[in-house]
Formats: sequence, structure tokens, C-alpha cells
Amino acid sequence: MKPDYQNAWEAMLKGLAEDAAAGRLEPDAERRKRRERTERARIDLPDPPAARSPQERLEAARGVYVHGEGLRTPAADRRRIRKHREAGDE
Repeated sequence: MKPDYQNAWEAMLKGLAEDAAAGRLEPDAERRKRRERTERARIDLPDPPAARSPQERLEAARGVYVHGEGLRTPAADRRRIRKHREAGDE
């Protein structure tokens, strides 16, 4: 079965006409981008949460200790890293 070919110019013009009829064709891309940004900017955002009081901040901070112990690499991880590096030297 032989495919049904058509002239490239005719196919392009037909496609452009379909796009223009559907409203997908806009001559200025910058104008389209600006319009889309404006539409997004008009969306109402939800109200932000209320600010925490100093008492709530203190309660949230209780029990939080910051020191270097939490930053140390566990011994098992150090052994695994050393083994991996030694295997790469062979």
C-alpha cells in the first residue's frame, strides 16, 4: 500500500490555519509569556500562618542540643569507607 503524500507547504499552511483557529497561534511569544505570568499572578494566595509567640518558640527549642557529637561519622561507616578506599587501591 502506497502512503498518501501531500505537498509540504500545503500541509504546513493547513496546520497553521488549524492552530490559528484553535487559538494556539500567537505572533509574539513575549506577549504570550507576559499574559501567562499575569494570569498566574492574579491567583489569590492563602493567608500566611500566624507568627509564633516567644513562648511557643522557647517550647519548640526545649530539648534541642547542638554540639559536635551529632556531626561525627559512626565507626561502622568509617570502617566501610576505609574498606572501600583500600579496595580501590588494588
